[in-house]
Amino acid sequence: MGAALIPLLACGSAQANDDFFEISLFELQDIPVEVASLFEDSTLDVASSTASISRSEWQNRGAVSLGQALEGVPSVFTNTVWGGSEAIAIRGFATELSVRGVAHSLDGIPLGSYTYASPSYLLPRAPLNLLNQVEMIRGPGSTLYGNDAFHGVISMELFNRAHNTGEVIVQAGDPGSYEVTAVNSYNNNKWHVHTGGSLQSEGGHDLAFTYTDPYTPNTIGTSSREQGFENASAFLKATYGKVSGKRGKFAFTAFHNDFSANEFQGVGTQFFSRIPLSFDVESTSIAGGQDVSDSENSLSLLGFSHEILLKNDLQLKNHAYHWQSQQEWAFDNSNYPDTITTLSNITIPCKADQNDGNSNPLYCSHTLYQGTEETRKGFKTQLKQAENRFNTQWVIGAGYDEIEITEGRFERINEQGITSQLATSPYIGSKRELGHILLQARTGISNDQLLVTYGARWDYYSDVKNHISPRLGLVYKTNHALTQKLLFGHAYRAPTALEKFGSGSVLGDENLKPETIETYEFINIYRQPNYEIEAVIFYSEWDNAISLVEVSTVQNQYKNNNYNESKGLELSLRSQLNHTTINSQLSYTESENKTDGIDYVAFPEWTGSVNIEHPITQETLKVGMWQRVMLNYHLNDTNTDNDEKSYHRTDLYLNWRMNARFSLTANIQNVFDKENTLPSYYGSEGGLLDYGRIIKASIHYKL
Repeated sequence: MGAALIPLLACGSAQANDDFFEISLFELQDIPVEVASLFEDSTLDVASSTASISRSEWQNRGAVSLGQALEGVPSVFTNTVWGGSEAIAIRGFATELSVRGVAHSLDGIPLGSYTYASPSYLLPRAPLNLLNQVEMIRGPGSTLYGNDAFHGVISMELFNRAHNTGEVIVQAGDPGSYEVTAVNSYNNNKWHVHTGGSLQSEGGHDLAFTYTDPYTPNTIGTSSREQGFENASAFLKATYGKVSGKRGKFAFTAFHNDFSANEFQGVGTQFFSRIPLSFDVESTSIAGGQDVSDSENSLSLLGFSHEILLKNDLQLKNHAYHWQSQQEWAFDNSNYPDTITTLSNITIPCKADQNDGNSNPLYCSHTLYQGTEETRKGFKTQLKQAENRFNTQWVIGAGYDEIEITEGRFERINEQGITSQLATSPYIGSKRELGHILLQARTGISNDQLLVTYGARWDYYSDVKNHISPRLGLVYKTNHALTQKLLFGHAYRAPTALEKFGSGSVLGDENLKPETIETYEFINIYRQPNYEIEAVIFYSEWDNAISLVEVSTVQNQYKNNNYNESKGLELSLRSQLNHTTINSQLSYTESENKTDGIDYVAFPEWTGSVNIEHPITQETLKVGMWQRVMLNYHLNDTNTDNDEKSYHRTDLYLNWRMNARFSLTANIQNVFDKENTLPSYYGSEGGLLDYGRIIKASIHYKL
């Protein structure tokens, strides 16, 4: 949402009681952010485009996923993909690979994987009500976070409070959803222990879709996807001591998540565009009415850190971590034909025996199972100094990570339960070793009227070339009201194991080069006591982009073949007048594959949102309205569909604080029950129908 909107959205973490009714806009103006700096910088000083969303903000709006929580951030578009995971596209570039290139971390632990480079597969639905806040960088973040921080960074912080408190949340809604969450913070002089658990279930939404029958002329079929999931999470985090104490502060984090989903989007037509060149079919919607996918995911992680204040205001922090994950998807291909006819009128029958050489997925009904398991362990150390006689904050850091893929399979099982194709993934046992050294600094000139942020990070990769990511930012405070920023950022993304080695009918390329992106930003922030306006102009160049290229009728291969550009404008406004707060943003984005002359039409040209909150009674009752708008986008990620779409959704919510302990929130999402349709990154005909009207109510009880 940009620096201009961070303070209002961060109201849940602004002070210990995080009470909406007791926090003014003026008090919120200088809340620090950490995602774009290794210090706690104010939103005016930080040399990045950032956003911060608190638990109170997503709870008021009834958001149940990270994508919904990010709807108010300019130039960000989130869509659902296989198995209920979410793809986050930033400043254009919306494709099936949007699941990659956005770094995620949980309490400082990186969630980047080697198999897919997609943290959204590791944690498909982040348990929002177990989190304190979510911070985000729009744009390159490799200088701070390395390989995965290509298009952006998302940092999630688990629940914690500085005073003894607890909270129980019970939520229910239609259709068939519920959530039960409990969190608690215990604090004394030295110990701070925070715990939480959450069980979430989304019932079946039965979202309709249509398709052209591949085998019957002039026939349009109809079907639906249930789109339900269950999500169970728990965590424990504890700290002992203080950074300024004799022994410093020790911290421990443990987190576990289990996620299962059923009947989300399947493979669509993604891999089948060349089928009509060889086979006699009416359309490439081969899965027909069974174009669905299920998933099973789990993630377990541990982290341990120690932080201590040394002489001369030097602060040393060491952080070690380990996690392991499992992901499996099931694709229902039961509508695949028993026979298929070529254009030369040769009929090929289905053969179930995998030993007869017939492993072509275009015929024989079956279920496809694909999965992977991997582990990651790492250690990083940082030494920083916040104050010195040179008026320069600086950080020196180094680290080492090791990611290993321990399991992986690709299996087709026919309706008789016989395996027709079984292959272990070619990247099983693959290991990636990573090392890095970083230097970041910020120098204040003329009593901090000019702040110069600069730095670089060197990354070692065991399987690709080493890389250096530089960063430069100039922040100039023209006067007490106007701040201007001129920023440059560079990022890169090394190819994943899947992109290097392939899987199933998708071929890899072991000679792939890392992708690189460079972004330039000019930011103006105008601040007054009762309102703030931010304007951002950005331009990005993305080189050596990795994409899927057709190489045969049924095979695709990952190649470096694209040069891309993106540019746009982002406007944000927040104000507070007579206790009414208005939070709004509007962004315009153009992005293009310059190599092939193709626009990224699945990303909306215009995105906007308006959030208005008004306390009916200053102490107990407030009402809010949320409006989401997206204009000029297409229902797939190519420019073959000329029918531009728009998206309009209105939500209403009411928050009633009954007493010091109890509060009740009621939500109506999509009040007017509009049939909005979103793009399908995998080429499902007619895109993906979004949710209709949803009614929810939740009770919050503070212990």
